[in-house]
Amino acid sequence: MRISRKIEIDYGHTLPNSFSFCNQLHGHRGVIVATVEGQMINRKGDGEEGMVMDFKFLKEIMLDHIHDKLDRALWADSNSPTEIKSFT
Repeated sequence: MRISRKIEIDYGHTLPNSFSFCNQLHGHRGVIVATVEGQMINRKGDGEEGMVMDFKFLKEIMLDHIHDKLDRALWADSNSPTEIKSFT
């Protein structure tokens, strides 16, 4: 079984080598979807019985590890194609 949860973040960035207006600081809204896959919990009396994971816990994890770190951040290229720094 799979469950998915969506969150949205707003962020700013620039593409300094672009020939369009994208070379100016501008913002976007991003959608992030996390999917959890596993066996359904079958412990009798467990609050998550019949679930892979409680949506509440998945939301808390996504907010703590993604949203709270990246929402309303400025993403800047550190001149490395594999590294982006987030300034929050």
